[in-house]
Amino acid sequence: MTSRASCSSLMVVASLLALPAAAEDAARNSGLAIGLRGAYGLPTGTAFEPIEQSAFGDALAPQLDVAYFFNGQLSLGGYFQYGVSMGGNCQFDKRCSGSVMRLGVDLNYHFAPGAFLRPWVGVGAGYERIQRTFKTDVTRIETSLGGYELGHLNAGLDIQLSPSVSVGPYLTTTLAQYSTATVTTEALGIPGSSETETGDVPDSVKALHLWVQPGVRLLFRL
Repeated sequence: MTSRASCSSLMVVASLLALPAAAEDAARNSGLAIGLRGAYGLPTGTAFEPIEQSAFGDALAPQLDVAYFFNGQLSLGGYFQYGVSMGGNCQFDKRCSGSVMRLGVDLNYHFAPGAFLRPWVGVGAGYERIQRTFKTDVTRIETSLGGYELGHLNAGLDIQLSPSVSVGPYLTTTLAQYSTATVTTEALGIPGSSETETGDVPDSVKALHLWVQPGVRLLFRL
């Protein structure tokens, strides 16, 4: 047997021997993960002409993630976020409250899966709904806007506390457009006075808005 043939045979044998080890590594790094996030949402852009998104207020917004890691680097999953409005445009004698809800999917890539510090980036898309309620002593007006996210970007840093637990800062930026609106009015103290109207946001007043969300994520690998 020539030396070239011997080298080729050794390479084939080495490749075959490496396959079980590679499969074992992939299996060890794959599996479900649950993430708990705490974020502060900063709105910018226009909800619809001429109302700025900031009129609905900032948001204190926790989020739940459920993802599947195909290996140590790539994960795909879903998220649900529900935030409470902080501030916003509330004039005269009105009492205001509000919320924002987001849900959708994320595809994330994690760098340096074996390191203590593990940067990660991701993209995703979903649906957003925002609600704002104004109350006086005699009336209540509730406005809701809903629409699809055109996309969002994630970037963060995981600090590995143990083989299955990490924590670290992250930043999410979303781009969305509202397409439906619901308005409910009610005269307080008068039974049956509540009226609700739902319709599409006219194309002539549609606009783009963003949420910039800095926060912290706690991730559990199951």
